[in-house]
Amino acid sequence: MCYLVKKYGFIHLSTGDLLRDEIKTGSQLGKEIDAVIKEGKLVSSELMVRLVQEKIERNNYAGKYCLMASREAKRTWMFGSV
Repeated sequence: MCYLVKKYGFIHLSTGDLLRDEIKTGSQLGKEIDAVIKEGKLVSSELMVRLVQEKIERNNYAGKYCLMASREAKRTWMFGSV
C-alpha cells in the first residue's frame, strides 16, 4: 500500500485505525462498533462502509476514488467519486 501512496498520492485509510479512532471519540457509531467488538463479533460490512464514508466526508476526500480491500473478496468495494 505504501508504494501506491508514494507513487500516486493515494490516501491510505487503515480500517483498524479507523475503528480504534472512532471508538475513542465516543460517538454513536463508535459505541456501536465497540459493542460489536466486545461481543467478539466482526464489524459488519455496513458499519465499515459507513465508517469509511464518514472519514471521506470529514476529510474532504470527495471527488477521489477509494478502494476498500478486505481479506475476503466479498467485502471489497470501490467507491467512485465519493
